[in-house]
Amino acid sequence: MKLKKDLVLRHIGREHVIVRPSLGTVDLTHVYTLNPVAAWLWEQTGDTAFTEEKWVEMLLEHYEVERTQAIDDVKKLIENLMENELIEA
Repeated sequence: MKLKKDLVLRHIGREHVIVRPSLGTVDLTHVYTLNPVAAWLWEQTGDTAFTEEKWVEMLLEHYEVERTQAIDDVKKLIENLMENELIEA
């Protein structure tokens, strides 16, 4: 999987939002928020391909979380990103 190229993660106050810049402006009709952990995964991934297992391993290395919780959280995050067409399979 890969993050879509036309998306940008912005930090606005305490919020992490994904926007689609177009022609020098930002389309605010579709803004997606991420929690800090999801935003961290997004930033770490950049334009590299990733797998569900890769994200789980990244969480386990960086955060104190049980494997089963990391797997569940990553599955939910990927499902949400796919539903909103923010990643490519």
